[in-house]
Amino acid sequence: MTARLDSLLKQVNAAAREVVAAIQDIDSRIAALNEKRQGIGEAPVNRAEFLSYIGTSIDQKIGRFGAEKEREMVNMPTAFFALEGAAPSMKFLSPSFAPVTISEEACYFYLKPMILARMAELAEGLDFPEDSIPVEKRREMIAVIDLEITKLRTERAELASQLQKAGVVR
Repeated sequence: MTARLDSLLKQVNAAAREVVAAIQDIDSRIAALNEKRQGIGEAPVNRAEFLSYIGTSIDQKIGRFGAEKEREMVNMPTAFFALEGAAPSMKFLSPSFAPVTISEEACYFYLKPMILARMAELAEGLDFPEDSIPVEKRREMIAVIDLEITKLRTERAELASQLQKAGVVR
């Protein structure tokens, strides 16, 4: 082999090692970002945010029941003579299309304030950090990390593609 070919092969090998090192560096940065992301996500929320999540869960269980009751009320007469003559014909415990059985959604709809109050009492006995990162701030931090990870993965893919194009790896 000529000295020129030997020199070119050494340059190709050195360049490949540099690209592989860059890929490994990117992998390390991605791993560190994932670890940071995981730490943000696994850290406990404060008591108020915990109870807010419970409220959201109850709202999901309520489903469309509250909106249906609101729609029924909008269509009910409000005039004195109409109300004086007959009580409103609203199904308070079941959706308008269901039989008269009490629906689970109705229970959550009407009892939400009491459920939340009881959950707050129970939460008093739990240990919550008062200085936790607020939920909105966590979402922002995670979005920034996710964007950075996406950029790094794109950069990594480009480097790996260049190695394949050069025929250094399959």
